[in-house]
Amino acid sequence: LVDGLSNAVAKSGEQRHDIPQAAIREFSVHTTQVPAQYGQSAGGVVNIVTKSGTNTLHGEAFEFFRNQKMNRNDIFTQQQIDAGRADPRYKRHQFGAALGGPLIPNKLHYFATFERTREHSFFTVPAPVQFYPSLAGSYEGGSFSNIAFVRGDYQMNSKQNLFYRYVNQHTEFFCSNCGGTSSSFSNLDNLIPRDMHAIGHTWVLSNRVLNEFYFMRATASDRNYMNKDYT
Repeated sequence: LVDGLSNAVAKSGEQRHDIPQAAIREFSVHTTQVPAQYGQSAGGVVNIVTKSGTNTLHGEAFEFFRNQKMNRNDIFTQQQIDAGRADPRYKRHQFGAALGGPLIPNKLHYFATFERTREHSFFTVPAPVQFYPSLAGSYEGGSFSNIAFVRGDYQMNSKQNLFYRYVNQHTEFFCSNCGGTSSSFSNLDNLIPRDMHAIGHTWVLSNRVLNEFYFMRATASDRNYMNKDYT
């Protein structure tokens, strides 16, 4: 759940959208004895609340970096390296920035963030050198993911609050499932574009009655393309 709205894919149970880390204000995890207000789950429930802007302008930037010098090769890749047929180079960058603040102090606030993850990984094709010398070796695969997040909050009066949130995510896997000893038709680039609009209204009707209204529209597709380099 994100801001009280479902973020799960019904048929698989996985998350519909990834939420940028800079946009997460708080989260809770329920593993057993899930409270009655949570449904659609036989296991754990992850509940996320996203950030909103404040009366103070605030920004941040970050990056996480990894490369092959930080990793140990598995035995199969190491055998290919020893034979001079593999190149296990690996790089991963995850970086982003965020900015939030007031448009109208005490009334209208905004928060926006962008995050990109790019993974450069190589898959090994252990083809018999005596039969397929041009095919044996390592080729670059990996993936990238771009996530944009925008949220606006409007304090209508002392009893009513309105928010709007938009998330756009594009993820692409290059030559998904390539490599290994199988010659199956798995050399596909896999693109997954997604976006999500959400609005919420909170109204304190009295000391005893609180009304919350949420609406969300989310779309996602899964597109496969033949990889031009490795087909």
